[in-house]
Amino acid sequence: GFLSLVHPPSTEPLFAAGGIWPAAFVVSVVGAALSMIFDVRCMTIRRWGWVLGRITLVSVGRLPLVLWIHPDTDPQLWLFAWSVIPLVATGVIGAPLANRLSGGHNRLRPRPRATAAMIRYSAVNFVSTIGYQAPYFALPVIVLAHVGADTNAAFYVAWGVVSTTCWIPYAIGQALLAEGGKEGHAIHGQVRMALLIAIAIMGVASVAAFLGSGIITVVYGKQYADAAKILPEMMLAGVPWAISSLYLTEARVLHRHVSTVFITTSLTLAIIVPALYLVPHAGIEGAAHSWLFGNVVGMVVALIAHFLGDRLGHSSASLLGDAISGVEAHVVAVEATHTT
Repeated sequence: GFLSLVHPPSTEPLFAAGGIWPAAFVVSVVGAALSMIFDVRCMTIRRWGWVLGRITLVSVGRLPLVLWIHPDTDPQLWLFAWSVIPLVATGVIGAPLANRLSGGHNRLRPRPRATAAMIRYSAVNFVSTIGYQAPYFALPVIVLAHVGADTNAAFYVAWGVVSTTCWIPYAIGQALLAEGGKEGHAIHGQVRMALLIAIAIMGVASVAAFLGSGIITVVYGKQYADAAKILPEMMLAGVPWAISSLYLTEARVLHRHVSTVFITTSLTLAIIVPALYLVPHAGIEGAAHSWLFGNVVGMVVALIAHFLGDRLGHSSASLLGDAISGVEAHVVAVEATHTT
């Protein structure tokens, strides 16, 4: 559906071969979904070695395949195929394997008692996931539609570094979601630990980007100087992104649906709306400004949602505690009367 609406010139080689490539996109999405199911199932049962092994297999497995591509054999098509096939393979093989590792099975019956709550939780988090991932596929498309091929190539080099690094807080958030959702676990302590780790990693990455962005021109050439120029600003956005993504995970674990939707909507609009105006006027520098601005806005909204959620949660707990104490006092009084 997305490709039918957004059809930039760079996708022409994929559609030139006919209907097989739109179908290949569907297969790649299904494979990615199955691989995510495998990762989360393994996280839940703390089989971290399998998670690391699958990710490493996909990352390393792509490299030798890319070396087989020759300029006279439709390199765009084969580059897409080799980037997708390892991901799909690990998903298709991994999803059934997750059942063996966890000792469980996928059954449609009997239906869970809390079906309505499960559907509501899944629907809210589906919308929120689409929301906070929207800038990852929308921003490159906005850039692609308004700049030339050379400028877009420079942007994509910086974007590849930034988007890959920003997956670190996302991966930490997935582990937090798997662990924090277990009954009896202290979610607030886990969130603090996750924040410290994620902020430290993204902070180091930001400093490295400021000090070492010039390595891009050394590796790729002077024609990629624009990538080195925007990389530090875009990498800096990873720090507020780490905060907003982990507080979003906390809201999901605690079933704070309003906070979940509020954070994701604010983050998405704060990135995409400025980008629609800035990119046509300022090019990839406008994309960098939009990325940093939107993530800062998302962080502020996430902090507000966190503190309001905690305050309302403590108030509700206090009211519940008072109510329980009142009921217990009433029961004691009734039992004393009966004893008398």
